[in-house]
Amino acid sequence: LAQDNWGWLADYLAHGAQHPHIRGQHIVIFRDEGGTGKSCLFETMDSVFGPYCGPVGTGMTSSFNAGLEGLVFAHWSDPVIHGAIDRDLESALKNYSGDKKIEINHKGGAKYHVRNYGRLFIATNKDWIVPVSSTERRYTVFGGTEPFKYSDWESYDNWLRNGGVEAIREWLNGRDLSGFSISAPGPVTEQRSIME
Repeated sequence: LAQDNWGWLADYLAHGAQHPHIRGQHIVIFRDEGGTGKSCLFETMDSVFGPYCGPVGTGMTSSFNAGLEGLVFAHWSDPVIHGAIDRDLESALKNYSGDKKIEINHKGGAKYHVRNYGRLFIATNKDWIVPVSSTERRYTVFGGTEPFKYSDWESYDNWLRNGGVEAIREWLNGRDLSGFSISAPGPVTEQRSIME
């Protein structure tokens, strides 16, 4: 990521760590050809945020979405698009990023509403998954960097398991967010223009 884009993403993650009770309002999409670290980011988030972070998969659009309850960070890898314009997906993403409460439906159980604190991250290799208009502030779209080498992954994983998780938590909780507004639009990127 470009330095200014990385700064925004770091602020967004730190905001969730420091203010988990405030709804995220953005959907962050990572789009590239693969092998640039999207899954690594999600695995890192799972390690750092524990039960408050997890995959949502089809729970975002299916009738049964119990996995969304309690999440501050949710991630979704390679969502399946049904048709040229998937209205169900578009509606689900709009509701999740905008609604103060979400309806939880356990299979075989009663439906109920909970506060929505979620910040959704999507990883995809597709050029387009949702219509992103020039005035739409909900979506922030990033492209990947150069593909990582296996030795890079190995070194990073070793660092993460030997104090890295704790270091990331400390860094996020100590990051200065005085210049960051959760309600302001995210950076406008070249990758975003592809989805317009």
